[in-house]
Amino acid sequence: MKSSLINDKSQFFIIGPLRTGSSLMSRCLDDHPEIICFCESEINRYLFPEHYIKLHWARLYRHGFKMEYMLGLLEQRKSNDINSLMQWYLDAFAIAKEIYKKPNAKLIGDKSPDYYRSPELVEYLASNCSLIYTVRDPRGILRSIENQNHQSEQEKENRWLALVENFKVWEPYLNRNNVLISRLEDFITRPEITMRRVYAHLDLEYSNRFMEPFQRLYPERFLWKTVIDWESGVRKPFQKERAQIQDSDLSEKMLEKIYSNPSVERFMNKFGYS
Repeated sequence: MKSSLINDKSQFFIIGPLRTGSSLMSRCLDDHPEIICFCESEINRYLFPEHYIKLHWARLYRHGFKMEYMLGLLEQRKSNDINSLMQWYLDAFAIAKEIYKKPNAKLIGDKSPDYYRSPELVEYLASNCSLIYTVRDPRGILRSIENQNHQSEQEKENRWLALVENFKVWEPYLNRNNVLISRLEDFITRPEITMRRVYAHLDLEYSNRFMEPFQRLYPERFLWKTVIDWESGVRKPFQKERAQIQDSDLSEKMLEKIYSNPSVERFMNKFGYS
């Protein structure tokens, strides 16, 4: 990579596929006193080929960013430019410290299942940043996708294919020392052990704050009601039933989709789901 690229060790990213507990991971990380973790700010979509400005704007509003903040952060940013992207995080970090009342935060993170869409961004992140790759039994992922009644059949198919593509793109990098694999099943059954590994990976001392009930600031930024109660901002219990899945829970059509795909087979073998 070009030596002129920003290489700031305060940045980390959650890059796992959708429906693998990455939103839960981002919330738990954000609870650490020294971390600010966005949950799909979607700035990567703004700066790279798919320009979903409206989506990015809506997400930042949920994160508590005022209009003048968002306009200032986007001003003169260049599309398809790594430096603009990484500088955005540095500039947003300073604002977020004030919004979330964390003046001493050391790390800024973000999560998105869609970083894989930009090869240039993938190569940069894999070479320069601490990464967390969240995974889940593909049977559980597919069941979760199929249970989303608000999605059309085509949208469900697209989400499944996005899972496959995410893994295929990141697969060559997953054995690197800067990439931590975190299984959802381990996370929700043994959360303290999982988060000790995660904090150690980020070179931070352990904090049990993610297990404590307290009102989070701007809780809707964590996206899903299964993660946190939007009314009170209090953490909900980990849903341990999400770790339970077997072939009999799926239709023959769903099983065929899983077991006939070589990439999914490699995914299952690599992460202990076969």
